[in-house]
Amino acid sequence: MLFAEGAKEKLMKAHLVLEGERRFVVKVRDFEVATDLPERSGGGNTAPTPSELFVSSLAACAGVYAVSYLNTAGFKAEGLSIDVDWDISEEGKKRVSRVDLTVKVPNADLGERKKALLAAAKQCVIHNTLVEPPEVKISMS
Repeated sequence: MLFAEGAKEKLMKAHLVLEGERRFVVKVRDFEVATDLPERSGGGNTAPTPSELFVSSLAACAGVYAVSYLNTAGFKAEGLSIDVDWDISEEGKKRVSRVDLTVKVPNADLGERKKALLAAAKQCVIHNTLVEPPEVKISMS
């Protein structure tokens, strides 16, 4: 990873390119991820919306931390799944107003360790970012 001079934080980069009416291809590291809007919103419905990717990224991040906890604690992570429900606020600024993640671990009897698993999932980078929002700048070049 690259570090900005004097910074204690990693400098991460991505590049987006418009490839349709509302379809973007995001290039990050050696990967490409597409995002689009539904046809009713002027898109081609060829990929998840940015909001869907945002919420799905939160779930995937929590999942990575949950699997790490399970592996460290000696439980089987096989079959772990996460269901996500969310709301988009239509009042005021349009935003994701609620996200509920439900973690399912079918192949492990966690008993008293459920709280520890949930605490681990809440340590993911995206969850922490939502709890302590970053500075966001939008500019033009």
